[in-house]
Amino acid sequence: MGNEMHEDFTLTSLRACYGCVDWFPYYRHVEVAPSGAAMPPDSPAVTGAERSDRRTDRPAQGGGVAAQRSVPGNNAHLWALVLAAGDGTRLSDLTIRADGGPVPKQYCSLRGGPSLLEETLRRAASVARPDHISLIVAAQHQRWWSPSQWSLPASRVVVQPRNRGTANGILLQMLHVMRIDPDAQLVLLPSDHFVADEQTLAQAIRSAESSLLSAPDQIILLGMQPSFPDADLGYICPGARDGHGTFAIAGFVEKPSAERALQLIEHGALWSAFIIAARCSTLLGLYERRFPHIVRAMCQARGDTADPSARVAELYEELPTLDFSRDVLELADLRQLRVLAVRGCGWSDLGTPERVGQTLARISGGHGRNRRSAGSAGPPNLAHLYRLPPPARASGTQSWHPR
Repeated sequence: MGNEMHEDFTLTSLRACYGCVDWFPYYRHVEVAPSGAAMPPDSPAVTGAERSDRRTDRPAQGGGVAAQRSVPGNNAHLWALVLAAGDGTRLSDLTIRADGGPVPKQYCSLRGGPSLLEETLRRAASVARPDHISLIVAAQHQRWWSPSQWSLPASRVVVQPRNRGTANGILLQMLHVMRIDPDAQLVLLPSDHFVADEQTLAQAIRSAESSLLSAPDQIILLGMQPSFPDADLGYICPGARDGHGTFAIAGFVEKPSAERALQLIEHGALWSAFIIAARCSTLLGLYERRFPHIVRAMCQARGDTADPSARVAELYEELPTLDFSRDVLELADLRQLRVLAVRGCGWSDLGTPERVGQTLARISGGHGRNRRSAGSAGPPNLAHLYRLPPPARASGTQSWHPR
């Protein structure tokens, strides 16, 4: 097995062996440690006790969105960009309404509490000022959203006319923010995540943003400590420690087999969470290198003095569907990319029915109760759409089944 893995990490064989569907700039040869071998000294800890040199103090506890704010005072340009314009097609079979239409998962709750989007907005409020939270939503989802319900000013809500992929949506949102704050520094927050320990994640985001103050051209990806070899996630392979609390990135593996995922974890690989910290100008530079015509057209549409919304809608009819990781981030010089290893915070992206079930099992011990009764008002409850397996069979990798 060791020899096979050794060969898999050569540049010429990676795509064929791993079936990568996004991007894989694996420019560095990696020795994969066999099972039970010692971890390389520069690898982030993924098992056992935390290493004391990477400990960070947790912020003070607080309640409510406003009370959760513990925003560093040394970065007046920090923005949290909440991504909520996706259709959630992989979970659509589990979010069907009575009339047969699916509810986008970001407008559902996990167990009858706040929706996933509401949870993400609270997450954003823990790291950015209230007036520095930007939310992108989809026009076709309008029945489920209203700026007033989140206490956000309309000027902080960006409406995407239609789904043209994550790259176009992020560009539209960045241009909106940069008109307000040309020196904006952002953190991207997808709205389909569950986090058991929000304080730990917030501290990691602050650490990433602090690193950007001394290295403004870097793009920092947050890597989550894996709890099991999930074959449906992407993995980040850390390289050498850079002295700023982050690691160089040796490469990426997209959806390996469970066996290979276990080998990657043993070597120190981290789950990719699509939580990214960078300066807006840095990311805009990547767009301008690859898609200057799209950047120019979107700037012109947004700057239309008569009806910018109509101009943007017209432009979206012509735009290609683009993926941020595959079509934009792959253009970054690998030396620009860093990963910050996040100690265990109970993260899950809730992207598939199985992962929703796994998360429910983990947070409820297999016998959780919903926070609201079935007749109570509130967002659709994902927990109502599942039945638990027998307690003896429940595990971190147990499949779940819709009712």
